[in-house]
Amino acid sequence: MQNEAGKETGSAKKLGLPALTALSISAAVGSGAFTLPSVVAGKAGPGAIIIAFLIVGVGVLMLCLSLKNLTKKRPDLYGLFSYAEAGFGRFGGFLAGWAYWLSAWIGNKSYAVVLMSALGYFFPLLGTAGNSVLSLLV
Repeated sequence: MQNEAGKETGSAKKLGLPALTALSISAAVGSGAFTLPSVVAGKAGPGAIIIAFLIVGVGVLMLCLSLKNLTKKRPDLYGLFSYAEAGFGRFGGFLAGWAYWLSAWIGNKSYAVVLMSALGYFFPLLGTAGNSVLSLLV
């Protein structure tokens, strides 16, 4: 495939650091980060909250940078489990794949609880905590 200038262009699009960072931030916001500060504020002071958010932010940034570094060094690999398999063998890749799969399912469960909690505000029959039997069925 060629662009207007006649240069070859690949069909695969890549995400850069800003896009990956925005994706991580949107996932954190989507999972209820707007309600988290009010819950934490009742338990801790503002200084502790700011320090906690800074620690988590640095951790997410380090994760993004390490994955970006791995992608640059090994473009032939295509997923988290393939990095583990290249470094630690087939069993390491297997464990990394299952750990990622479990974290995805647990993450989806937390999104569902937040969704049911939000819907419970408009439909009291669902309950406000998102953990009633009807919320589970929905």
